[in-house]
Formats: sequence, C-alpha cells, structure tokens
Amino acid sequence: MSAPRAVRVFWLRLALPTLLRIHSLDGLLSRLSRRRAPTPLAEVSAALTTAERWASAARVVPDTCLYRALARFALFARHGHEATFVVAVVDEEPDTAHAWVELEGVPWGEVLDRAYTVIIRYPAQGSSETVSSNGPAAAPTVSETMK
Repeated sequence: MSAPRAVRVFWLRLALPTLLRIHSLDGLLSRLSRRRAPTPLAEVSAALTTAERWASAARVVPDTCLYRALARFALFARHGHEATFVVAVVDEEPDTAHAWVELEGVPWGEVLDRAYTVIIRYPAQGSSETVSSNGPAAAPTVSETMK
C-alpha cells in the first residue's frame, strides 16, 4: 500500500523549509536523488497524490510549487524513476518563477499553460532552453545557475 510512502512524503514536505535553510539547492537535490530499487510508477504516483492532498489540507505545510517539486523529485528518484527537477521563469513575467518535475521529459502533475525559460534543470541536460506548452528543449546545472 502507498500509505507509508505518503506519510514519508508528507514528513519530507514538513522538513523542506528547514532543509533548504541548511543545504544549498544543489546539495539538497543531490541528497534527495539517492536511488533505491524500482517501485511501480502507479504506486509512487498514488503516494504522491495522497501526500499532496494531506499537505494542502494541513496549513502548517508550505504548499508552493518549489516544495511540491522537491518532494516529487525525492520520491520518484528514491523509487527508481528518472525524475528531473526544473525551475523556470515565466517569459512575459521575468520576476515570476515556477518549479516542477518531469518524467521522461513530461511534467508530472502540472499543466504548463505559459511560456517559460528554464534556469535550473537537475540533473543537467544541456545549456539553455525555453519551455512552452509544446514541451522542453536543455538548461544550466543548479550549481552554474546558483553561483
């Protein structure tokens, strides 16, 4: 059953603000990407859906795209799925950013209804990219962007 996984993801969501204060984003992503034996994607998705429902109901858990994306990245990576953590700025609003996770180049649990320029992609896949509702192209590494 996915309930124990959902509980772990919920606790991770609670811990993320503290973890981001003591680790760089690059360091935190490295820690979160430790892989274990593969778990069926349906089980991982069910655990995430449950944990996100709990997190949105619990007012003590930050419910932002950054925290959702970090928790999603951690769970997918830990259960053997090649997840990519992405942060991008909205093209027409450069002061507005969004974070999400991709599986096989497709955003998981997100509808990208605006044009974005990716500023962080972990693990890195290239040098720069623009993302629209049609999909992505490659971006700088976290450590390159965060210097």
